[in-house]
Amino acid sequence: MNFSYLAQSSTGKTVSAIIDAESRTEAMRRLTALDLMVFELKESRSPVATATGTPSGKRLPSQAVKRFCGALAPLCSQHIPIDQALRILKDTADEKLLRTLAGHVLDEVRRGNGLADALESFPKPFPAQALSLIRAGEKSGKVGPALAKVADMTERQMKFVSAMRTATIYPGIVMSVAILAVLMILVWVVPALEPVLRTGAGKTNGEMAFLVAMSSFVSQHGLKVLLLMALSVTALVGLCQSGKGRVFVDRLLLKMPVVGKVLTDTQAARIMSMLSSLHGAGVPVMAALEHVEAGVSNTVLKAAIAEVRTGVRQGQSLSDALAAQSCLPGLLCQLAAVGEKSGTLPQIFEDSARGLENILEQRLARYSVVLTPVLTLVMGVMIGSIAMIILNAILSINDVALQ
Repeated sequence: MNFSYLAQSSTGKTVSAIIDAESRTEAMRRLTALDLMVFELKESRSPVATATGTPSGKRLPSQAVKRFCGALAPLCSQHIPIDQALRILKDTADEKLLRTLAGHVLDEVRRGNGLADALESFPKPFPAQALSLIRAGEKSGKVGPALAKVADMTERQMKFVSAMRTATIYPGIVMSVAILAVLMILVWVVPALEPVLRTGAGKTNGEMAFLVAMSSFVSQHGLKVLLLMALSVTALVGLCQSGKGRVFVDRLLLKMPVVGKVLTDTQAARIMSMLSSLHGAGVPVMAALEHVEAGVSNTVLKAAIAEVRTGVRQGQSLSDALAAQSCLPGLLCQLAAVGEKSGTLPQIFEDSARGLENILEQRLARYSVVLTPVLTLVMGVMIGSIAMIILNAILSINDVALQ
């Protein structure tokens, strides 16, 4: 069960967030153990469940989240009332989606709802971790910095996703062109030359015989092979969507030599970034871990974060709970231990996440730089070999004619 609470810390700071507990009594006990003076405690639907449930529309694009928060942050930082800031954004936004979002939020704010609640009620779901940051900013009176943090976090995620796509698009195009060229040769060129070669040479050589056999196979069974591949892909997608099948695939991906390292580091950077943003904004570790668990895409790592939440709920420190999960990078445990001792956990996670993201971008760029010429070379050798086989077979006709 999830309980929303309003409390005051030992330093006098007002804290408002959500805690996961089995009962109201357990929630109160845990909050008291955190040296919090609870003013309000009520059962609440988890924002994670809201974000991951069945929405009435597609998820709000990351670009729209970044532009909305980025445009609203400076207005709120200048102490402009939130309704006036939203009206300014609604009147000046260039995109229809931003004007619609600003208008919806403005109507909800005028009805007395908070900014986070207004965004949560928008038909296209707003990111759960962003809502938590904004809600914490509202309680602390720092909506502007919270919005700026959401815009920065969203921009970094978009930049990293763009780097991953860039690293895979061109090699994928090169491979697709190579496969298409080979298929064209086998389907059209080789069958057209086969009668000429058999008439002139009496029989084809061994290499040409292999090409003829491949051409015949593709012509006769090509559609069946494509259908079989389509069914295999469909079965693989269905396997990934099932519970045990997805766990198996995710575990297999993590064990792959290069892909596993990239996936693990990517998820580690995302975990550190979300923990830093949420915990640094005043969201307790338990509530922050709940959003982290929802934001992790790999089911194996998601289960590990769930175990970390259980360990923290039972009284373990964050570093000890992280160390108990062997599938999580050791860097997380070491940084958490240093941050807990120094009291600078959010800053350490933030700096480390940025550094790891930069390393991953450089690594992806290096992979792309190496993979592209390798695929080009393989494509050239493959097509060149086929061309040489055909050319030698054609030249052998003249040798037969001279004999």
